[in-house]
Amino acid sequence: MSDTKTSAEDVWTVQRILEWTTEFLGSKHVESPRLEAELLLAHARSCPRIRLYTDFETPLTDDERARMRDFVTRRARREPLAYITGRREFYGRDFAVGAGVLVPRPETETLVDVCLERISRTSPATVCEVGFGSGCISITLARQRSQCEVWASDISDTAMRFASENVRKHEVESRVHLVAGDGLTAIAMATDARFDGIVSNPPYLRQDELNTLEPEVRKFESPEALVSGEDGLDLVRELISTAPKMLKHNGWMALEVDPAQCLSVVRLFEAAGFTNATIHKDLNRSDRVVEATWNGWLFAAGSSAICGVRGMILDNSVGCFRTMIRPWSDPQRRQVQMDMLVVHGGTTLNGRVTVEGAKNAALPIMAAALAVPGCTTLRRVPRLVDVRTMELLLGSLGVRFEHRHDGEVVVDASNVTSQHADYELVRRMRAGICVLGPLLARFGCAHVSLPGGCNIGHRPIDLHLKGMEALGAKIRLENGYVVAKGHQLRGTEISLSGPFGSTVTGTCNVMTAACLAKGRTILRSAACEPEVVDLADFLNSAGAEISGHGTSVIEIKGVENLSATAHRIIPDRIEAATLALAVAATRGNVIIDGVRPEHLQSVLETMSRMDINVRCSADQIQIDADRPLRTCDITALPYPEIPSDAQAQFMALMTTISGTSVVRDRVFPDRFMHVSELARMGADIRLEGSTAIVSGGRPLTGAAVMACDLRASAALVIAALSASGRSEIRRIYHLDRGYSALETRLQQLGANIRRCHDPESPGIDRKPHFHQMPQLQNQPHPFWRRTTPLILKTCCSAPCASAARPNWCRSLRPWVQLHQRNRLRRMVVSKIQPEVSSARHYAT
Repeated sequence: MSDTKTSAEDVWTVQRILEWTTEFLGSKHVESPRLEAELLLAHARSCPRIRLYTDFETPLTDDERARMRDFVTRRARREPLAYITGRREFYGRDFAVGAGVLVPRPETETLVDVCLERISRTSPATVCEVGFGSGCISITLARQRSQCEVWASDISDTAMRFASENVRKHEVESRVHLVAGDGLTAIAMATDARFDGIVSNPPYLRQDELNTLEPEVRKFESPEALVSGEDGLDLVRELISTAPKMLKHNGWMALEVDPAQCLSVVRLFEAAGFTNATIHKDLNRSDRVVEATWNGWLFAAGSSAICGVRGMILDNSVGCFRTMIRPWSDPQRRQVQMDMLVVHGGTTLNGRVTVEGAKNAALPIMAAALAVPGCTTLRRVPRLVDVRTMELLLGSLGVRFEHRHDGEVVVDASNVTSQHADYELVRRMRAGICVLGPLLARFGCAHVSLPGGCNIGHRPIDLHLKGMEALGAKIRLENGYVVAKGHQLRGTEISLSGPFGSTVTGTCNVMTAACLAKGRTILRSAACEPEVVDLADFLNSAGAEISGHGTSVIEIKGVENLSATAHRIIPDRIEAATLALAVAATRGNVIIDGVRPEHLQSVLETMSRMDINVRCSADQIQIDADRPLRTCDITALPYPEIPSDAQAQFMALMTTISGTSVVRDRVFPDRFMHVSELARMGADIRLEGSTAIVSGGRPLTGAAVMACDLRASAALVIAALSASGRSEIRRIYHLDRGYSALETRLQQLGANIRRCHDPESPGIDRKPHFHQMPQLQNQPHPFWRRTTPLILKTCCSAPCASAARPNWCRSLRPWVQLHQRNRLRRMVVSKIQPEVSSARHYAT
């Protein structure tokens, strides 16, 4: 990259410098050299990364070339990319970083999710973080929970400098208190507060693992920030043994550790007297976070608790206070952040594959189970991130789940304890709003956050609210929440027609609410999708009286209540369409089992017009595309036409067919964000408003692309399978929301595709995570096993004046009387040790 300009060929344009940097970083064994070249050049030019592609032929200035030369030299020495750019994203927010202080990788967002869920149960909440690094965990907790106050410590002066800058930047100075010092010791000296929770992302490597780390970690991170003893758990032991001194009754502690250490940490928690130790999985489906609850409410603040009964002293032997905490700063992780798909295209798909249950049917049915005061058994529930998010949302309302074999889930809504659906869970998917109808119908009130989901255009919920108001509910919007009240809903006639047709989730929501309304309800312009029909069938099996589902007019006769039932989810027609289009794009021959061809009539007819041989039976489709195909124009419309959820996949297929095709989307006219990523692979697509014109037949080539929503992810996979060369598909957490291990099933069909770690994934809007809860037995707390006999013996000895006893001792008086009948011990144990849910391991 010489400074001398002798001819036009020596002009360093954006395109030329990207190609040169990619090749140079690749020769230095840097993973994802193209992505890093783009990030470095965007930083050198002080512009968004997307601008590089609009300025492809723009020459670099001398200053930009000098900065780029410096950045590339530093990166070639394997200096971490975040050190060079001085910034990283975490939980969707931008944080300043620098040498010695890195923002944790995205798997640490699982730790934040666990903490946010616990904080939501206690408001206001006070949390302690040990080793704040750049302050991203503390700041995220404070920003996400306005009633949360955080005390955080770190021994590093560098960490203090960057964290202070980030606290000011994110405007949380009043609620995030940074303490320069040694772990919990420093916080104990700074405040007398007891905490609702303690969180830490400590060093957890063994000494012998240092030499196995990547150069970015081994050369630039202090061993002190990485290693913690012979087994990597020295600091974890000290934190767990010290934490009880700082926690309130029913306080919690959450630690991020290595996947291989999780079971050992669970045992450490149990040995220290914690209960309900739970292992949570990150987005890579690896054990990552261990959380436990502290129930030692008899312990005083000092090193012993004086009972006052005949001078007896109970030694606080569980969780004795240790004053020394090892120095700690946030480590550069040895593992990568998130997953991506690597696809080597050009392979024809052949074989047999089975479709799972429909996500878009399972989610509203799970929400509708809120209206059933009993146990609902659902079969063929897909193993998806969105399904797990719905479980977390319903779990926050008091619903309990039991997972059985083969996708069978028991939903127990007998003891719903809350009608508040929190933003942190509803924002992750649009189907979260479906809890509004059943909550309102069963309890007469609901407090539900406005929903989130994929960024595919404007999707208001005004039809949901219009339907609820027509049933007699009073609706108001308050701080981003829908507040609905209606203790006696009444049937009426409601039109659900919107500017782009009927609303599927709106139909599901209003139909569920109307089941328990008094009188008859008629829904006009209702959605006809199979998922709506499946919900109606479920509600009918629970005692509802619904007719006309599958047409635009649905009639519901209100009933007094619904009862427990069992239901099998229909097959996922969108997943079946995605697999069929992938087979066609690679010109393969595949049999798809477990489908309902009648749900895919428009899709299959369109594929037939493309000269794809389609053969159907009762629950099976065979796709044979081993021939030249023809172009075909498509328009995405409400059911029974081609679904909008298959539009992107059709477009990926059309890029492989010679000729011009026109793609329109009348459901979500803005749903074309995948076009720019397909163009990176060589596709010739021109956008004109809500219409895309595809000039197919140009060979696609592998490229690094980034998914922007669920169905766009599937389209990129299809394009990568048909392209020549290697493709990298990032942000596949979108894909995991709607497809269960898609890469595994494509491998069974012969695709050269694998899931691997993404070394430089950007900050993300956090998607839901899987977790495990080990089977725990209802055993008494270790402290009570040792001390209950002593307490009882003392309390039952020579009488003493009631006034001389402390309050807690006087409250034991009825228990002492019961002990005289040999029942006190069982009573104490039952009050101290709560019942532990026997949640099964979630299949992954």
